[in-house]
Amino acid sequence: DVSMFGNSIITGATTTTVGTLTMLGNVFMVDGENAGGTYIANLSGSLSDVLAISGSLTLGTGSFLNINGPADGSTTYVLATFGSHSDIFETVTGMPANYSLVYNSTDLELVPIPEPSTWIGGALALGAIGFVARRRRRAGSA
Repeated sequence: DVSMFGNSIITGATTTTVGTLTMLGNVFMVDGENAGGTYIANLSGSLSDVLAISGSLTLGTGSFLNINGPADGSTTYVLATFGSHSDIFETVTGMPANYSLVYNSTDLELVPIPEPSTWIGGALALGAIGFVARRRRRAGSA
């Protein structure tokens, strides 16, 4: 198991390059007697750091996520995988615009948020399909 205290930092490769860090057991990033520690997650193009944790990831008070590097706007980045997790990062810095953190049952993802124009385009397309289908039904009943 890994317990992070004070100013401890964890990352996939180095603090400036992308990679994967595989950890057997559990990772605790919460307050003990000191702050819980920081995960530096680097982004590079369509790649990101990954913490591959075989056990559970425990977050909460004193846990920090620092995202470094620009997101490409379309990639879903998997920042961590784990057997289970509890709580969320207390502090997140460097969050790319139009992205959201998603805490799934076995991974942590940085997910692009569709722009409003995407939703409007999808709604217009569905409306057009409904209109065409309605016209076909009327033409068939005449």
